[in-house]
This record gives sequence, C-alpha cells and structure tokens, in this order.
Amino acid sequence: LKENPFSHVAKIPASQRERPYLLIHEMSTLASTPCSDEDVRRVFLFMASTGIRMVDARALTWSNILDQSMHLTQSKTGVSIVIPLTNTACQLLGKQSK
Repeated sequence: LKENPFSHVAKIPASQRERPYLLIHEMSTLASTPCSDEDVRRVFLFMASTGIRMVDARALTWSNILDQSMHLTQSKTGVSIVIPLTNTACQLLGKQSK
C-alpha cells in the first residue's frame, strides 16, 4: 500500500469510562456481612477504602505505611503514589506484629 486507506476517516473519540465505587451504605453493609475468612473480608474492605488493586495489596508491606499514609508504586502503571489512610483503613490494617 502506498497510502493508508483509512487516513480520511475521522477518529472516533474514546468515551471516558465511569469508575464505579461503593457508596457509604454499601461499604457498611459489606463490613457487617459475615465472611468465613476474616482476612479476605479485611483485605477487600481495605482495597475498597483505598482504591488499590489486588496486585498492589498483595505487594504491601509495613514499610509502605508511613505517617497514616500508604506509599507505593502501582504494579500496573509503574506510577508512585501516596494515599492518605482513613481511620477505617488503619483499623483494617491492624497492628504490626513485632
């Protein structure tokens, strides 16, 4: 081909995806829902509270937690971020074992 046969076609604008999030009453319902594995429930609620992905939650260590904030480099994007932790998120983390 000597020229792109689609060069005259206008680009279709990409629509922005809406990011779904849980409402406060939905988080409360989930927090009070019984779960057979308490660790799974806590990790899910922590991820929902902070907006982090599972791959990033799995990689977290106590060295990522500093002054009531979480410092991490996102696995998917490679972008370093700092997320302030709410009291609820801190409670879900629990205490660091010595």
